[in-house]
Amino acid sequence: MFLGLRRLSSVAPQLKLRQYSDIAAQVRQIVHPSEYTQIEQTKYVAQQARLQGEDIGERLRADAKQQNERALLRLDTIFKSVAKNQSSSASDFSSVLEGYQTLGSAPQCVKVLQAMRLAGYCATPAQLGSALELANTSRSAIEIAEVGEEMRANGMALDDGVYDSYMIESLAARSCAEHAYAVYMEARGQGKRVISRPAYSYLVIALASSGECDLALEVMCDAEAASVALAEPTYRALLRGAGRHMHYEAFTAAYSHLTTVTGAQLTETDYCSGLAVAARAADPALAASIVRRMRSAGYPLSEYHLEPMFDALVGAKKWSAAFRALATMREAELATTKTSLGSLTRALTVDDKQAEQLADSVHAELVSAARASPRALDTITLNAIIAGLSLSGCVEAAADRLRRWYTSVPRDADS
Repeated sequence: MFLGLRRLSSVAPQLKLRQYSDIAAQVRQIVHPSEYTQIEQTKYVAQQARLQGEDIGERLRADAKQQNERALLRLDTIFKSVAKNQSSSASDFSSVLEGYQTLGSAPQCVKVLQAMRLAGYCATPAQLGSALELANTSRSAIEIAEVGEEMRANGMALDDGVYDSYMIESLAARSCAEHAYAVYMEARGQGKRVISRPAYSYLVIALASSGECDLALEVMCDAEAASVALAEPTYRALLRGAGRHMHYEAFTAAYSHLTTVTGAQLTETDYCSGLAVAARAADPALAASIVRRMRSAGYPLSEYHLEPMFDALVGAKKWSAAFRALATMREAELATTKTSLGSLTRALTVDDKQAEQLADSVHAELVSAARASPRALDTITLNAIIAGLSLSGCVEAAADRLRRWYTSVPRDADS
């Protein structure tokens, strides 16, 4: 009888070991099917796609997704049995955790870590680190936060820089720019340094896309101050976001970096948005730079491109340069209607006490510029100046200039 007990006690550990090894074997069979099985499945799917006239690549991708979903369902069944079984070992949980990591399921990895802790087992730093990386790859802020809690519960020191970077990346990648920026500001306020370049990049892109260009510019400057070199796509995203939302400071910062540091080739749309920004900010230097680069890039210039430059020069009250730009447009048979010079009329519509002096000054600049750029001085340009003087309430002064100015060009009905 005692011999029988000894035999029973010696057999029990073997049965337990076999049970644990069976868990690992089952998980391996699910997540790592044999090469023969994979080849046969691929051949079958490709054959079915050919027979049905479908794209083989798309069909294989769809089948791989279905295979992954079926593997997750089978692994869920094993996980439930392991979690319910009080005799499950740490290696059983580890096998299941490794399976979920292979299949790329961050939420299930978190559940396994929580079940391990409830069962009295501590996850290793490697397991927790792998789960955190998977959660970041999945761009899941919830799972990142939960893995962080598990790390703290297991007494593992959490690298604040890495953790904050992962949180910022995941939130920004999911277009939660406001929450990502809040995490960033909290980390910065606590004296932490976000060391991840992807974290800076994702945050700049998300903020610029959502119209928060001033915040995007702030984060970009912080990255440069921290000697973190952001990639060209980050600056391009900032430039395009600033162009869409007409943010001058952010656009000029991104434009300067792309053109002088990286030498990037911008698209015609990028240049056009930049001309609009320059016109709104009355920055003739920016407009002129964009026009030069458009010409060197071989883009055909049209009124749509050049009119913002003229508007920018007028807004900056750089009259001589504005009239030279106008002559260039005229040589291309552009700006030949009164609506093209609306910005000039608006700029000269001022208080009646200043209007007459301003109009005379602008006319003098026009006559001077016409010596080198004669196409600038014509009936349409003079009409635009007269219109500004009239709309300022100086009707008598406008009538006087109407008699005196039209010596070399004819008056028309608009005059």
